[in-house]
Amino acid sequence: MFKLGFTLTAPVVFVLCSICAAIVPAQSSQRFVSARLGRDFYPCTVQLPCRTFAAALQQVPPRGEIIALDAGDYGPATITKAVTIAGPVGGQAGIRVGSGPAVTIDAGPTDIVVLRGLTINGSGLRGPLQIPEAPGVLFRTGEALHIENCVINGFFGGGIHFGGAGQLFVKDTIVRNCTRAGIEIGPGTGKAIASIDHCRLEKNERGVAASGAVQLTVRDSVAAGNEDAGFSAGALAVVVLGNCVATGNEFGISAIGGFAGSPTVYVSNSTIANNNVGLRSIQSGLLSRANNTVEANRENGSFTGTFQAK
Repeated sequence: MFKLGFTLTAPVVFVLCSICAAIVPAQSSQRFVSARLGRDFYPCTVQLPCRTFAAALQQVPPRGEIIALDAGDYGPATITKAVTIAGPVGGQAGIRVGSGPAVTIDAGPTDIVVLRGLTINGSGLRGPLQIPEAPGVLFRTGEALHIENCVINGFFGGGIHFGGAGQLFVKDTIVRNCTRAGIEIGPGTGKAIASIDHCRLEKNERGVAASGAVQLTVRDSVAAGNEDAGFSAGALAVVVLGNCVATGNEFGISAIGGFAGSPTVYVSNSTIANNNVGLRSIQSGLLSRANNTVEANRENGSFTGTFQAK
């Protein structure tokens, strides 16, 4: 009978521990992706990152964070839990799709989703014979969606479509070249509360559009070169615009009501200039704090009334 034995030296122990650390995901809430080094069968650690957001979403725990280590295309993602997806420090991670939404949020009623530092590109195709219409970011369900420091470009559909009840926060973001609204807010049921801050909406069909049970505040933002309205309000929406610019659009600000109800738009310290029509109001309240600039439009239009600062 033979007895086998061996002794583990310190270097061997170190190597084995390093391998285990790389293979077994850490108990932290962070998972990592890399366009340069990632593979989807990796465990999404810093040492062995995944390749796509979809693979990392399968491994990240609820309320966790997915971090891109380098710039690249990480593919479309469907989000069903609270999570943060963040681009690399000092850069942006990309999502490019030929059809369908780039990011779909079907999360739980208490889930908060954060998208930060992403460049989201569609096909850029236009016209009824092209790909099926789909937005860049589609929110169906969840408690809140935060979009920060992102660029959303070229979707045959809206840039951001917020179609559920909940809260939307968009900050320091550019949405351009989309065939519907750059940011469209219209919950099918329930109420949506939205804040847009320091954003640019360029060469979409409409810049920002809100309709239905929506409370929207837009601050320090620009809607430029849109085919229809820079800022648009439909039935029942309450929209507050402060320190905003609408220029080069068909309509600078458009508020249209109907059988479903009338919208109300409050405008303060904003510039509506060089549009075809500056102000359009039909069965709605389009109110000024009497400190706006409405000039150099082909037709300036007029506010329906005023409101006082409190």
